[in-house]
Amino acid sequence: KETKNIEDIYEDDEDETSREILLLTLSNYIRSSLDSISSIKSELELLEMRNQFEKQNKISGLENSERNIGSDAAKKKAPMQVTRIDENFKIKREIFQDGVFKPSWRQPTMSLEEYAQIEMANAMEREKREAEKTIEDEMNTIKSHNVREKGLEDDIDIVDRATMNDRRWDNWKDDNPKGSGVTKKY
Repeated sequence: KETKNIEDIYEDDEDETSREILLLTLSNYIRSSLDSISSIKSELELLEMRNQFEKQNKISGLENSERNIGSDAAKKKAPMQVTRIDENFKIKREIFQDGVFKPSWRQPTMSLEEYAQIEMANAMEREKREAEKTIEDEMNTIKSHNVREKGLEDDIDIVDRATMNDRRWDNWKDDNPKGSGVTKKY
């Protein structure tokens, strides 16, 4: 008996929820129909005002194509044109449709092959400059014992540079004797 009562309770709950859902749906449709009635009333007012305006224009004899809505003169107008003024104040008229199908982003100006050739040329120049710079740096920092090892004793400029570098190194060592740095150990 208890199981039948519980099943009956569940069935009653399902019936109540389905009734509530139906009532809520109906109330929603009623609200939307009331909203549409109010918008229809405002639209009717606008249409009546338009009709009155057209009647006044016909009575007063003012039938300009600009005032009448949907007149033949308004339909025969040319497409919209853009007037542009150059830096030299020359006026050019262009049809607006010319620029309609152009992409909004900037298009590439060269192919991938052209870009690769330019990059390869730049890389070759960079390698050449770096090689020259390393040779020049090596000659600027050369020491006397390196001149003898490389067999460059005949070039007077290189020997003079090596001598100057040795003297600068000796002066630095004289100004900074060993152990004159940080004396406190942390």
